[in-house]
Amino acid sequence: MKATKLRPSGAFPVRLILGADQFFKVMRHSAELAKLAHRKAYNEGVAKGLRGVELSAHVARAAQALRTNDSALRAQALVAVMLLTWSPWSRFESQPVGQRPERIDNERLLDASRWRSVSEIPNTPFRSFSDVMTAIAAAQCYVSVPSTAFRFTRLTSRRFAGAFNELLSWAPLLVALSSIVGLALTGNGWLLLGIPAALLGFLAGAAPLSLLQPVLYSAANDPAVSLPLRVMARISLLAYTPLAKAFLVPAIFAWMLFTELPSAAWVVASYMLSFHAIRAFCARGAIALRNAAKRSEAFFLFAFSNGLCALRDKNGRFLTEPQREA
Repeated sequence: MKATKLRPSGAFPVRLILGADQFFKVMRHSAELAKLAHRKAYNEGVAKGLRGVELSAHVARAAQALRTNDSALRAQALVAVMLLTWSPWSRFESQPVGQRPERIDNERLLDASRWRSVSEIPNTPFRSFSDVMTAIAAAQCYVSVPSTAFRFTRLTSRRFAGAFNELLSWAPLLVALSSIVGLALTGNGWLLLGIPAALLGFLAGAAPLSLLQPVLYSAANDPAVSLPLRVMARISLLAYTPLAKAFLVPAIFAWMLFTELPSAAWVVASYMLSFHAIRAFCARGAIALRNAAKRSEAFFLFAFSNGLCALRDKNGRFLTEPQREA
């Protein structure tokens, strides 16, 4: 049995991705809190019969006070962020996972867990791990993991898969270095723009959620916002549609290639390579962790104890409340 330490990866790219993940969560929490406070203050002002300038002044004062003093609103904003950053339901969740030899001794996993069986978990609707697997197979629930599931990829992946994951995590840095090499070989200084493009792709790939999208959505649907701004917000939201995400940047890259703009094409390619490498790294970590939790009760208990997984139904309701992340 391979002796693998039960600690998260400390590799430099992983720490950077984790830092970006936490930054975006904090910022999104602030945005959600501001949105909830504005909505509550606006409704209170309307209920009092305020209009125009008086309503705007009331919303400004009350929203600031609510963001600072209303603990219930802060908790509501935190729950909203958590629901967005834990993996959602998909039709593949109820499919069985093939058994593979464990890399880690089950006793070591149980020693690092708070409980030694599913029945010991407080407030769980399941009596055993077998009941959990039966419910998953019947599509009654699924194993959900947080956006930070990539931290324990080395515990859940084989040697070749782990090496590939390491390559993905280092991809933005390699792309940035390639821009410097390209400058040395061609003397084209425009290629250095690939460095900030790779950094931007890294940040966009590591972000578990968008900061701008909820602002645009709120502006588009808030009656307190002027009509021209609401229209502009709705137009801007088109960039977040699946079609735009899938084809907009590749289309720009293809156009630059066919119009003989190699430097600009390299900048766009730097962004795409970094973005998709980090997204693939995080996605592979989440898939590997979910599969490991479904193969072994010991690993499920270890992951659940360390805030790495929880059980949710298809409507997003948590059947087992997530523990604090390790």
